[in-house]
Amino acid sequence: MQNYISSKLKTNTNDGRKRLIGILLFIIILALFFSFNRLPKLDIVGEDLSAVTSPGQQCFQGFCIEREEGTSFISKWVTFSTTYLRLVTVGMTFAFVIAGLSEAFIFPPNSTRGFESGSWFSRTIKGAAAGPVMNLCSACIVPVSSAFHRRAGVEGALGMVQGSATMNIPALSMVFFVFNPLLGLSRLILAVVGALTIPPLVALTIKKEPQQKDLIDIVENNTILESILPWKTIFIETLREWSKITLGYLTRMGPIMIVAGFASGLAIQWLNPGIVNTYLGNNLLGLAIAATFGILINVPLLFEIPLVALLLLLGMGTAPAATLLFTAAAAGPVTFWGLAGILPKKSIASFAISTWIIGFLGGLIVLGVGTILWKDTQPLKIQMQQSKINTYSDITETSGVNFTTNSNLQNYNNTGIVILDFDNDSFEDIYIINGEGPNELFHNQGDKSFLNVTKSSNTYDINALGTGGCAADYDNDGDEDIFVTNQGQNTLFKNNGDGTFSKTKTNILNDNSHSIGCAWGDINNDGWLDLIYTNHTNNPVNSIKLFINTKNNEFEEFNSIKNDLTNYINNNLKILQPALIDINSDNNLDVVIIYKNLNTNTLNQLIWINQIQTLNNQKQINLIFNKEFLLSPEFDQKSRVKKIYFGNNIVISETGEVNLINNPILATFFRHFKIGWGAINFDYNNDGYDDIFISKNPPDYDQESNNSNQLPIQLSINEDIEKFSPILTENIPSDNTQINAVAYSDLDLDGCLDIVVSPYKAPLKIFHNSCKSQNNWLNLKLEGKSINKNAIGAQIHISTENGTQIKNLNTNVGQASQSSSKIHFGLGESKSIKSLTVFWPNGKISEYKNIDVNQHLSLSEPRE
Repeated sequence: MQNYISSKLKTNTNDGRKRLIGILLFIIILALFFSFNRLPKLDIVGEDLSAVTSPGQQCFQGFCIEREEGTSFISKWVTFSTTYLRLVTVGMTFAFVIAGLSEAFIFPPNSTRGFESGSWFSRTIKGAAAGPVMNLCSACIVPVSSAFHRRAGVEGALGMVQGSATMNIPALSMVFFVFNPLLGLSRLILAVVGALTIPPLVALTIKKEPQQKDLIDIVENNTILESILPWKTIFIETLREWSKITLGYLTRMGPIMIVAGFASGLAIQWLNPGIVNTYLGNNLLGLAIAATFGILINVPLLFEIPLVALLLLLGMGTAPAATLLFTAAAAGPVTFWGLAGILPKKSIASFAISTWIIGFLGGLIVLGVGTILWKDTQPLKIQMQQSKINTYSDITETSGVNFTTNSNLQNYNNTGIVILDFDNDSFEDIYIINGEGPNELFHNQGDKSFLNVTKSSNTYDINALGTGGCAADYDNDGDEDIFVTNQGQNTLFKNNGDGTFSKTKTNILNDNSHSIGCAWGDINNDGWLDLIYTNHTNNPVNSIKLFINTKNNEFEEFNSIKNDLTNYINNNLKILQPALIDINSDNNLDVVIIYKNLNTNTLNQLIWINQIQTLNNQKQINLIFNKEFLLSPEFDQKSRVKKIYFGNNIVISETGEVNLINNPILATFFRHFKIGWGAINFDYNNDGYDDIFISKNPPDYDQESNNSNQLPIQLSINEDIEKFSPILTENIPSDNTQINAVAYSDLDLDGCLDIVVSPYKAPLKIFHNSCKSQNNWLNLKLEGKSINKNAIGAQIHISTENGTQIKNLNTNVGQASQSSSKIHFGLGESKSIKSLTVFWPNGKISEYKNIDVNQHLSLSEPRE
């Protein structure tokens, strides 16, 4: 083996020894380059593709279709250009190093190996085969191909450029993964055609000088007379030459790369849907512009793929997409400029024209073939998936809802939203609490339109300073009543059952504090709904009010928690939203309170576990304060609720401990101390996983509210058990929209949950869910019999072929607001529900088998 290597590389000569050292260094550097740059780069391209195809806001290297409000043209240009330069820097540095290595070690200037060998075809094949090994963009490979030129001529050099930029395996694989077969196949064919035809075509433009074979023989014979240097001496001397050549490439090509990066960035900033539709359509003009645009820009290796994906989403035709996929990768201004060192101007022009023609002809063929074979196919595979992603449309203007919030948010005022069905027609209505103005009630007409019935229903409450609200049938007469928290005396609207409400006088209205959030629930299991609400006050004892419903429109305050309030609440803790929910699945509603720590600007919870005791046949509430809350070891792990969501916060009891859910969205949320007034969890795409909507909080909420780093509005899709991915969906408010409250409901009974948003001092917004996902669903309305008509506290289990889901019925979701009292299950692709079990608040159990999907189902509590 040693003799074979010695004879092939001629290690008995100085050039042979240089070549062996160079090959070994090349292998080491190439391995490091692939390990630390090329493999990680696939993830970067994947991230760019995710950004490109995110609903509503597509981005590529810092360029987004919809510019964020407040982001200037210059800022976008600089962001794109610097991102481009950052991505291409490592590849260019590698190219400079390899080019220097090739010239100094592998093909030294005085080497006889520098003369062209073989036919034009063999030289082209050698270059095209060597290129994919380099795995560099067309500009980055130029220094290496320039050195390779001495061994394989113009054909080999250009073959290497084409092979590296268009025929590398990662690019070809990703093209077939991202685009439809037509675009994938066209890219492969154009890459092969370009690599085999462009090099010899360009070589024809160069006048050949006859080789002087006799001189070559003399040089070959004279090599035996040279003095053979030691390996160490050869390495040190050639290392200096390597460094000198590499630095030369850096100083020669580095500045032009920077200029090209900013020039390409400037060109891309002009792209928008109007321009793309007009100039990049499926026609000859679109093909010509795509071919021209491709050779006028340089993109890093693989990044032509997300660029074309972005343009397809902007409206580019399939045929110009095929053209641009090839031309953007095959050449560019920096490529041409770099090759000027080994090619005359007419050859550079020939290279550019050949690339343009091949790209244009490829697109022309796709234009003809595509209209026959794939005319109904989306060019972008992810576009096919995206067409099934639920989006939201703003229907406020056509809905008849005309309401502008008027709130002063100093001292934690708010304008809450209450979703309820006050007339029992199955279509849920919207009640808006206005901070400094009359509240308004909008009746759902069932056709995505609403009628303002505030005056006729007597629910305007014009003199109150409203904050939040909650609705439930507290008097068990079959109609939902409304409790409104105010800055001052609260209001209880009793539903008269005829479309009108009456202000009720009761002892729960004797408190003149500044109330914030409220919730209804049967905490003592007597069938009558009790009330809890929170106050913004400097008196800890008065910060939480719990009233037990004693029937006949009377309530009795439950005072045993006041000692806990004295011990655990101080002026540094601001109480926000309460919840009554069965945390430990013992059929007793527990008390959970969200508070804000003013010292740390963080959210946390206070928890009282409800251990009802029976003495003398009387049920007595026994609330045990347990801030850390750990489930008992003997607790039935199979039956407990996996996830509990409420208020501004999300609580999870996977291991028994209640904490903030661990996901990057909320990690950012709390790291920046920003608390969104509107936060809801709901299955927006019916895939069986609850998603999260977090809004941007209004100004004056705290001194940090106006910080520019505040988390924007975000709908985060739950891909698979707590794996959340933020998406921006169509027509959801922009990042700078400040939200008071948000609630959800299936307003038009189409099986998908819509969103109602109360912005800060801006018109109320209703966003309709498109239901594009086509996932299956089930919507349940539970009805208690003689008592607890809302069945608050019930727990529902459903089983499908995809597993089991468990949900509780409680009334409050989001700060100072209430979402739908119906229970909505997303079922994904499940075709039927194997079993449905309702655990009613009074301990009764109802079981159902083989339930059809995609229906609104009403279930009544069984009689004795």
